[in-house]
Amino acid sequence: MGNTMKRIMLLFFVLVLIYIQQATVIIYAENAEKSMDAEGGTENTEKPEGEDITSGEGEEDDEEPEEPKPEIKSFLTEFSKADGKEGIYVTKPEVWIRHVSERGVTRYQLVKETKILTQGILEQEGQEAMIAGESFGEGEHKLEVWMEDEEGQTVKEFALQETFLVDTQAPEIRMEVPGGFDAWHKECAILNVDASDGVSGVRKLICYANGQCMGEAKGNKGKFEIKGTSFSGKGVEVQVTAEDRAGNQSSRVKSVYIDNKAPRAEINGVEDYMITSEPLSVVYEVQEENILSECSAFAEWQNVQGKQSVLPVPEWENIKDGKRTVQRLTEDGIYRLKVSAVDKAGYQAEQN
Repeated sequence: MGNTMKRIMLLFFVLVLIYIQQATVIIYAENAEKSMDAEGGTENTEKPEGEDITSGEGEEDDEEPEEPKPEIKSFLTEFSKADGKEGIYVTKPEVWIRHVSERGVTRYQLVKETKILTQGILEQEGQEAMIAGESFGEGEHKLEVWMEDEEGQTVKEFALQETFLVDTQAPEIRMEVPGGFDAWHKECAILNVDASDGVSGVRKLICYANGQCMGEAKGNKGKFEIKGTSFSGKGVEVQVTAEDRAGNQSSRVKSVYIDNKAPRAEINGVEDYMITSEPLSVVYEVQEENILSECSAFAEWQNVQGKQSVLPVPEWENIKDGKRTVQRLTEDGIYRLKVSAVDKAGYQAEQN
């Protein structure tokens, strides 16, 4: 009897615990539902038809969308202005390059023919580079600037090619005249000119003689007729100026000897067919405005018996613009006299 009562009491106690547990769960669920209603939301705890409901434990949160990459911006460039004609640089240029993009890099290189003179890369936004004039030589240069993305691929729309033609040197001039510059010419001289410029080429030649323009020739070759007169053995000053396509000029000056007059040869103190009973002093005189090549005097005496002989002529002395000598005639008879002169240009003069 006693054991039966104990079993009944134990069963009753277990039932009470089960009831209390269920009541606690119901109260907790009601409180949770009220709390969700107060926050403006409801929780659907029913399983949708045909869909599994999981607790969500272990699931990864949805990834946030990536922010769009900034656009690649083109580099900026600036060049010093060409200061010669036809867009040619007679002063070596300078180049500035600026990288302004958050993404990508700017690359550049300066090339002459197949040789890379300088190159570089700009990676930081706002980074700058300058190519100084010392990097340039004479002749044609090509500057290439382009951008690459993060993968090293060229951004085709951001690429630049610029050509620089540099000519800082003036043309060289060669001049010649027939016979050389020491030769003397009658009335005029022909001057041949040949100029060269290894970069841009010769545009024109201009010739002056004693300050007066003798003509102009296009290109690097010219032939000019030089007219003028030399005095006291001094040449006619000839100046040739050559100009290349860039505007560089050079000049060369030479002297050309031109003689327009023959010398003057005279015998003074006697007259042709003169008859006299007195001794005579004969003056041989030669005058030349430039330089005499030679001068000479000749005296032949025939005595009263008909015998002929040549008389010596005294040495010549220098006078202004010429030479002179004096010969004394004292014997009876017939005298035949002659004086002659030749100048450097080949003009001749004589008197008998």
